[in-house]
This record gives sequence, C-alpha cells and structure tokens, in this order.
Amino acid sequence: MTVALTPRHFRDLTELTGTTAAVTAVEAALGTDFRDEGERYKHRAVLNGLFAPWFAARTAHQVEAALDATSILHERYRTFAELAADPLITGNPMFQTLDQPRIGTYSAASTPMSFDGVHPAVRPAPANGDDTAAVLVEHLGLTDDEIDALAADGAIATKQKDNA
Repeated sequence: MTVALTPRHFRDLTELTGTTAAVTAVEAALGTDFRDEGERYKHRAVLNGLFAPWFAARTAHQVEAALDATSILHERYRTFAELAADPLITGNPMFQTLDQPRIGTYSAASTPMSFDGVHPAVRPAPANGDDTAAVLVEHLGLTDDEIDALAADGAIATKQKDNA
C-alpha cells in the first residue's frame, strides 16, 4: 500500500513510476490540480491505472527497495499474525503480554506515553457483568436488593448472579 499525502509524496511517486508526463496530461485533460490530495483521491481510479503497470512489472522486494529511497509512505499488507510477530511490535515496550481470561494470552498495547521511561501496565478487560453491581452502587446509589431485582428481571448481568 502506498500513501501520497503531500505534493512531495505524489511527485516522488510519479517520478519513481515514470508517469510524470502522463499524470500531467491527465491533470490538464481533467482540469484539475493533483497537488491537492482531495483531487488525487477523486481521480484515484485513473491515477491507479497509470501507476499499476510499474508495480506489476516488479517483485515486492524491488518495489519496497525503490519506495524506501523516496518520501512515499508505504507498507505491504500483512496478516495480523505477521504484524504481531514483527520485531517493531515485539521489541516495542508499549506492547506487553496480557493474559485475558476467556480469551488467552496475546500482545496488548499500553498507552503511547511512557512515564519515567515506563509504559503503564496493561490489564485484562472485565467480563460482561464483572463491574455492574459496583458501578450501580457507586454512581446510582442502588441497594443490593435493587440490583438483585434488575438482575432477576434480566435487565442487567452481574458477576454475583452469574456465579450464583
């Protein structure tokens, strides 16, 4: 996937793919200005048609090497498993191993901010109903009998009722 957000990105893309003259001709024929990202998006099908032969004539490694030498934002599509195994993720201290009950162990993101060089610890998400009673007591002032009545009516799920 490539992204040409700025005029510089787009210029680099047309130069790399050898389509500068063709893109200029299309721009004139359509009466538009491809320095504008919105115009590039509007006419993306035409532009993709101009760029596609260059990409089709190269291997993924050749494309990546060529794009690496430009300002063009790019990355190949990957499966989630490939992404999760990438050293950019596994070596990033923002990502931590989390054991999520009912799901298993996986890599979870903390906040992008660190405090004194440490990212806050990730923690498992509560199951549906785990915090219901506490929230209703704290924020609505409900009594245990009121919560039990709501649970009995099926209006809420609570850990207490699920474990009973």
